[in-house]
Formats: sequence, C-alpha cells, structure tokens
Amino acid sequence: MPYWCNFEADEPPENPDRVIEGDPFLYHPTAGPDGPGRTATAFDPATLSRERPGDPGRVLDWLRGIDVHAARISFDGGNDEGFARFEAGLTSDGELSPETLIARLAAADAGQAIADDWATEGELWGPTEHAAVALEGFAEELAGRYLGHPGWGNGPFLLFGAFEADLATGRFTDLRDVDKPEEIWRSDLPPRFPPGYRPPPPRQRSPFVALLQRLFGREN
Repeated sequence: MPYWCNFEADEPPENPDRVIEGDPFLYHPTAGPDGPGRTATAFDPATLSRERPGDPGRVLDWLRGIDVHAARISFDGGNDEGFARFEAGLTSDGELSPETLIARLAAADAGQAIADDWATEGELWGPTEHAAVALEGFAEELAGRYLGHPGWGNGPFLLFGAFEADLATGRFTDLRDVDKPEEIWRSDLPPRFPPGYRPPPPRQRSPFVALLQRLFGREN
C-alpha cells in the first residue's frame, strides 16, 4: 500500500502513520482520495503486452531468462504526476541493480531488438538508452497494476511506496519500511504538524472495555 497524504483535507488525521516534514501520511490501501480500487495482491504475467520488443511482457521474459525471479519497484506521485522506478532484480544469488540490468539488456539480442524497433532517423540514442526506457516502462506497468490504475499520481495528494513482484506467479509483496523519495512533488500549503512531530502510539483499551465492546457491538 502507498503512504498517502491528502493535503486538501479539512482536518489532518488524528493518528497518522508517519509525519514527514510536517505532512501527515496514512498507510493507505488506495492510490487516490477516493481510490478506484485497493492495491492488488497479484497480476497475471501472461496478460502483459508482448507485441513489440520493448513491451513489458518481453522485458519480463528476458528478466526471467537471466534468473531474475522478482523485481523490486518503488513509486511516488501527486497532483497530476506518477513515477515508478525499477530498484533491483532479485536472483538466487542476490540482487542486480538497474544499472547492471540495463547494461546486460543493452548487450543482449533483446536489447538490440528494442533499439532497432524504437530507433528514429538521426537520433543519438543507442541500445543502452532504449534498454533504460524499456526497464522504466516495465516498472510503470507493474506499478499501475499494483495500485489499481495507471494514473496513480492524479489528485490532491502525495503518495509513495514500494513492492516486490514475483515474475513467475505475479504475486505482489508490499514493502512498508520505505523512505519518501528525495525528489517528490509538494504542495504550497504549510505543514500540518510541526517539524520533528511523532505520531502518538495507538490508544490501548483495557481488557474489560474490549470485552464490553464485543458484547454490545461498540467499536469506540
């Protein structure tokens, strides 16, 4: 799920999950103020497009072919922009950085096929640049599927988060312990909380009160 801050809310949440630079963030199951849907638990790898060499399905097939069994992807957005980043490819021997994967893809037949397909007359890009765009497009496709829609940065809010995607089963694993990106869109509104504010711990209910609430169906 993304960390999500609605900066147009009339009142800030009483118990935000995190406060960053004065902005209250909730660990939220949707990617917008109302959310077209909750974050997905999985995607179907077979449904990714494979029509052209640089399509996400072709990139997934190439990654699996070099023993990458999962991808770690981060995302952020707000106002009218959403971004996704390929953070690492997970293999049986460890992790491969995006720079390593871009270099390997550019040197492979798959990378040359992408460059040949996307090349325009007179351009200065080569296989490396096209491989980087293909990997970014793959990350954006999976982020859109995880968050439920491609326009995850459209609305009066800030959000960020990360997940891992199993490239064989399509299972998503949410990563809660992530930091806000250094570069992220911000509103011009003043912070809702003072610098250094820490959310109070959740209110603890006594066992007796909890028993009464269960018996009489009250939750507050």
